[in-house]
Amino acid sequence: MIQPVCETYGVTYVATRGFPSITLRYESARAIAATGKPARIFYFGDHDASGQRISANLEAELRQHGADVTVERMALDPWQVNLYRLPTRPGKRTDSRHAAFAAQFGEASVELDALPPSDLVNLAETAIRSLVEPYEWAEMERIEELEKVTFASLAALPFNAGTTYRLTQEVDHAA
Repeated sequence: MIQPVCETYGVTYVATRGFPSITLRYESARAIAATGKPARIFYFGDHDASGQRISANLEAELRQHGADVTVERMALDPWQVNLYRLPTRPGKRTDSRHAAFAAQFGEASVELDALPPSDLVNLAETAIRSLVEPYEWAEMERIEELEKVTFASLAALPFNAGTTYRLTQEVDHAA
């Protein structure tokens, strides 16, 4: 559900399905560091002992490998469980992190999959758009539309191998 939203905005999407491997954390941190820019990671995960631990430790783990990164947990949090009236299940008592989770949040756990897809997409898009400058985005869309028109007009021209094509219309550079 989230990947198409990320593709629309040119945002990297990574699904880990549990704890990200040491290799993934290291390679991600190095890729972020190589950009020379700070990065924001929006984390979407289950409301359970493991999901909470992943988001709580991810930023520090990436920073240990040189990434200038901020991790923001977008879902699921207790207030979202209540707001969306999501179905709960008992936490996994076999998880070594369960006792601490239950002491802080209670016994109920919720899978991210319980969130309606439209709400998940909305959360992802809202998070990404919070970092987008609206004027710059609109200007980029305007330029892309002009490029589409230009390429369509070029594609409509007859093509003859070996022919040199020249503009026949004068361009007013003062305008």
